Amino acid sequence: MFGPGHRQWTPSSPPLADFLPPGPLEARLAEAARARSDEPYLQLLAGHRLFVQVPHGRTDHGRTDGEDRPPGPDLLHTRGTDRALPLWTRGTLPPAEPGHVFLSRDCAGLFGQLRGGRIVVAPETPAERRLTATPENHRTLLRLERERPHLDGGCHGHTGALLHRSSWPVHGVLAQSLALGAHIAVHNGLPWNELGDCWHGYEEDRELLRESWGVHSPEGWRKAVDDLLDRHGGDRATEVALVARLRAVACGSRPRDVDVWDEQLGLVCLEAGLPPEALDQLRARARRVARYEARFRADGLLPADGFVTSVRGYDYGRAVNMARWGLAARYADRAAAEEAVLRAGRMARNRYTSWAAFSAGYVLGRVLRFDDEEFGEWYGHGLGPHRVLTGDPASPWRSLDWRLPAR
Repeated sequence: MFGPGHRQWTPSSPPLADFLPPGPLEARLAEAARARSDEPYLQLLAGHRLFVQVPHGRTDHGRTDGEDRPPGPDLLHTRGTDRALPLWTRGTLPPAEPGHVFLSRDCAGLFGQLRGGRIVVAPETPAERRLTATPENHRTLLRLERERPHLDGGCHGHTGALLHRSSWPVHGVLAQSLALGAHIAVHNGLPWNELGDCWHGYEEDRELLRESWGVHSPEGWRKAVDDLLDRHGGDRATEVALVARLRAVACGSRPRDVDVWDEQLGLVCLEAGLPPEALDQLRARARRVARYEARFRADGLLPADGFVTSVRGYDYGRAVNMARWGLAARYADRAAAEEAVLRAGRMARNRYTSWAAFSAGYVLGRVLRFDDEEFGEWYGHGLGPHRVLTGDPASPWRSLDWRLPAR
């Protein structure tokens, strides 16, 4: 369950010190699992989402059939004569069984729904504990959730953390390509290298694609991937402006020389036969880019003399996550999702020269779309993960060379 190099958890397993947990929550649960009382374990679970595995056929467009009813006896985990409903934290999820999906549920809600039923959390891991959904335990969870509202900001409950799953690659071309999506993974507190069976949960993954992307089908998912990776797609106005500056730099000018940049923009418009208003728009876009870049240099997103060469990184990073969401929502199989990730990786390596250059392009593309020069929440969503990914010694951006041999 925890990948190569980790032993299966059995009564004869090595001591807890030899266990490398998927995330901080699981490490604390593994300690609490050895306590005599359920209270320490419940204190950790309160406010978190747990996952239950159900047959895909029981769902309908991302909404479960009979969602308010407790899961049926066919879902129970049996050990000897002890039968219990298996539940997982995000960090202990195993691969889904064929034809099954994982549903995300509020912990206290599940205890209230099961009404005296037996539960096993994180089965066959060091964090495993068998519990009973007693009214007392339900009340305890509700009380703890009231005392600690909004704990579960990410699926792991620690948004902004750098996490990985040892059962997925940390070296090679697939890992390097998955790391393009790490801004979003870090922001959500999810493993950067996982291409697994769920992101937030089957229902949430489908809702995300439906509400944010208008994707309702495998065909819609494929079109979304193709649009993100279209060679001529993306923010065309910004790309034209950045290419004009690259021409100016190639002629010997300094990147911050606005007058030479303006001259090149004029030549670009002249060559393309564009009207004067197009030139005005491109110059306005260039000024906006320059203001963001000045802030990037101050915040360490760019070096003192650095500049952004392309904003297509924003498309490549989203394409990697679109692959994850498509697989989780069952709009893509594993082969199609992996192909999309590798395709994004090839395009990114052809366009950028380093992780830092890619990251600056990703963040600029994101803030140009959402931030409106407020340098607020949307800017923080890019800057925070950038700092984690460039600064943490365990980051894939520190351990993986940008240039990898093509597959």
